[in-house]
Amino acid sequence: MRKLIFLLSIGLGCTISLHGQRSLRYQELQLSVGTMNYNGEITTNLDPGTLLLEMGYYASLDYTHYFGPKWGMGSRLGYGTVSADDANHDNPNRGLSFNSDIVEWNGHIIYHFRKFGKYYQSHRSTFFLKVSGGATWVHAFYPEGMQLSDGAELYPGTNGGFNLGLGGGLKFRLNRVSVLTLEFMGHYLYSDLVEGFSLPEDNGTDGYGGIRIGYAYQFL
Repeated sequence: MRKLIFLLSIGLGCTISLHGQRSLRYQELQLSVGTMNYNGEITTNLDPGTLLLEMGYYASLDYTHYFGPKWGMGSRLGYGTVSADDANHDNPNRGLSFNSDIVEWNGHIIYHFRKFGKYYQSHRSTFFLKVSGGATWVHAFYPEGMQLSDGAELYPGTNGGFNLGLGGGLKFRLNRVSVLTLEFMGHYLYSDLVEGFSLPEDNGTDGYGGIRIGYAYQFL
């Protein structure tokens, strides 16, 4: 009888603990806008003035399911623009430049450094870390009459590749269901396609990233 009571107590405790964890789960939709910059073969100079001159814009929609006050998993659909011009860098006589549209669809994992969420109101803010990975599609545009060097190759139309992202930022609670987010994300692209052309001296990879401000609505 004592063993039965002991086993029932353990089972009841596990059930209550599991229910407690489930009761802290919630979902979140976030809309973000911000900046976007590119890093590749043209961008030999990354001083603040050049970054501002070649800064593009970015917008995204995120869905995240949080398993508790610390961890979340979801996806992001984002669109942005990037550009670069040799005239702003160390090789102005080469005469290369481009403007590109970028679409990305990534999965992500988010970790809160403090307990935070719809059902955990004790902390009004927290820093967070985000790791992501997914697909990127790029469509590049060039100025009319641009000349490429010998050995260079154009990649017209839309090109795709795989990216890995790492970033983080700060979340600040506005009310029970609304959160303001400041985020920086950088992406490493496993393809040389942002410019829409390759050069003999290419290293085979590009990168992009930026700073974003987001509004998140938490539900369920």
